[in-house]
Amino acid sequence: MDVISQLLDESTPDGFSAKIKNNIAFFHDILLASKSDIEHLNDLIRELILLKKNIISKLDYTLIDNCTFLRALLYLATRLGLQSPIQTLFEITKRANVDLPLKLKVALLYLGPYPFVSNIVDNFDSILSLISSEGEEEDEPKALTAMLVDYFAYLLYNYAESNAEEVYRLQQKINEAKQTGMYSFMNNQVVDSLIKCNIPDCHKEYKDLIQCLDQYLLCKKVVFSCNEYLIEDEGDYYNSFIGNANYNNIINIAHKMNPRVYNELGRGVAILDSQEQMLQYLYSFGRMHEAKLLSAFETIDFSRFDSRQIELIDWGCGQGIASILFKEFTEKQHCNPLFSSVTLIEPSELCIKRAALHVREIVAPVKLFTLNSTLDNLSYDRIKTSADNVKIHLFSNILDVEAFSLTRLISEIQGCFCGDNYFICVSPYVNYMRTNRLDVFMESMQKYPFNLYKKEDVFEGYWSCSKNYNKNKCLNHPLNGCENKWRKVLRVFEVKM
Repeated sequence: MDVISQLLDESTPDGFSAKIKNNIAFFHDILLASKSDIEHLNDLIRELILLKKNIISKLDYTLIDNCTFLRALLYLATRLGLQSPIQTLFEITKRANVDLPLKLKVALLYLGPYPFVSNIVDNFDSILSLISSEGEEEDEPKALTAMLVDYFAYLLYNYAESNAEEVYRLQQKINEAKQTGMYSFMNNQVVDSLIKCNIPDCHKEYKDLIQCLDQYLLCKKVVFSCNEYLIEDEGDYYNSFIGNANYNNIINIAHKMNPRVYNELGRGVAILDSQEQMLQYLYSFGRMHEAKLLSAFETIDFSRFDSRQIELIDWGCGQGIASILFKEFTEKQHCNPLFSSVTLIEPSELCIKRAALHVREIVAPVKLFTLNSTLDNLSYDRIKTSADNVKIHLFSNILDVEAFSLTRLISEIQGCFCGDNYFICVSPYVNYMRTNRLDVFMESMQKYPFNLYKKEDVFEGYWSCSKNYNKNKCLNHPLNGCENKWRKVLRVFEVKM
């Protein structure tokens, strides 16, 4: 791997930091890699950590890029099971006070330097408590199941032949915890398979368990449509919306809270596949999206676009919230841009059809394109654009999601969109690593003529909440915030490519 080899050639902390900064998108992308994708890096990663540990320990960890690098390196070491390198990096993270994601915290509780297998099994209660207490921050609840299964699979693979009784003991502990009914992430076929594992046949059982986990994580098979004009044109929602096409009506239609359906949303990042999920998403997150987007739109004087041809590109558009609000905002500001086209990019076919309905009725562009795809699977040559038009790129709650390659997105955008480009990027504040993805994206554009309109992070104070935004009295909000407090990350900038 070229980036790892380049770091092996560096001999100073400053040189290391410079290489990290120049390749930071790579270290974000490596967090998405499967074990099979990185097995060939085993020797290089071990060599980098053990030979360069003094340099790594001297990096400036007040710089987020260096924290991202350290986290990525620890992720690679844990996925590859590199015991000594793991401990070297763990000591560095403790001294540098670098925060780790939950999956790494869990892994360190069984990959550490424990003298006996029994110590690893004894850590079960700590691991279960950690997954339960911090697991609610995970975007994908299935990730919690994966953490538990990875723990058991590690013991099954490494110790079943030499210390089967301890593997049995862990299996029994997991079964007892499942029987309490307290842990919803155990209620699935993968944990059932784990509990039924035949320990003596450990090699076959290990392979079958990992395969079962992979199938479980990928069981929501998404089939993308190649049709470039997908739209919802019938049904109850269509009938309720079509006579009163505006954002407030969209929110009013989604008026009920369903806890079961809410749990299916994956903290707002799951690919939606039902009418109930789409309505629940708008009910749960619609006003928060609105508040973040409006605060970003306010940073640009859109009167400069009067009578100019505008292309809206709505990345990960969901139900088209960002495009709708952009149109309504420019109307309230008495601006009159000409919407030459709107391009909607979204993996959920149901969502993109609804987004197309919303955009057709509210934005009314000359041309409307629907690209049903994830960002990693997107064929960028399908995007219709002109260098003469102003491009408005809307990234609402998408750039921070650790589910696609930043490297490819950056490269394709820089190759596709010549001329004047405006990027409006908003996300919730989840942690510094997720926010860093927005900064990596923005900084990659600074090699072109660049103008920054707004860079804002609100995560420690309290920006707003649902009651406050809806102009209902929230007694806690003015003082210390409330349990429904909102956080935001904004990056708004102009690039001429």
